[in-house]
Amino acid sequence: VLTVVERSAEGIRSSPVCDVLYVDLQGSYGAPLPADLGRTALLVTGTAVGGTRHARRVVRRALPGADVENAEFASLLRVRASGDPLALARAVVAASGEGVGRVVAVLDEVPSTEGALRQAAVRLAGDQVQPGQSFAVRVHKRGAHGYHTPTPALERAIGDAVWDALAARDGRPPHVVLSAPDVLIDAEVLGPVTLLGVAQRPGRPVHDGEPR
Repeated sequence: VLTVVERSAEGIRSSPVCDVLYVDLQGSYGAPLPADLGRTALLVTGTAVGGTRHARRVVRRALPGADVENAEFASLLRVRASGDPLALARAVVAASGEGVGRVVAVLDEVPSTEGALRQAAVRLAGDQVQPGQSFAVRVHKRGAHGYHTPTPALERAIGDAVWDALAARDGRPPHVVLSAPDVLIDAEVLGPVTLLGVAQRPGRPVHDGEPR
């Protein structure tokens, strides 16, 4: 209980204000995060139904011990947690319902430039898209960044680069499915930095790294 204590010539008087909850202080004046919690493992978006408040509850229920904080932009949570980001994303999706939008397993972080994003997307697709699986590319821009191409054209350009790389790797044309691909390559632009990963949505099949 937060309490105000006043001292005067007549003595000491205290009065309760409200109930409060304290958490461990982080950063340079508090306990540092464990090394395996230092990087962003997931980005989770809220929706109009419940917003990030509900999404935060879902993440904390699915991933006890995770560090969950508001990102620099509205309706976006940054999650630091131990373990494989893809497995962590599956756990959050399994616990999700209304109020949770995208759950992005963050697998790379690059400067917000088209060249860096293209290289990272090709590299990620080579690791995550198995022969026979379909894919799509989505870019979500926020803040001041270095992307000058409009979003739809940028998604097409990145998708073409991924398509070419997968076709060369597999010796056959890959599948592009825009509505519900096996692997959704997601680029979350946070100003000068872009976090790249695989996105999941509650209620849709979860990417498990196996061919379909």
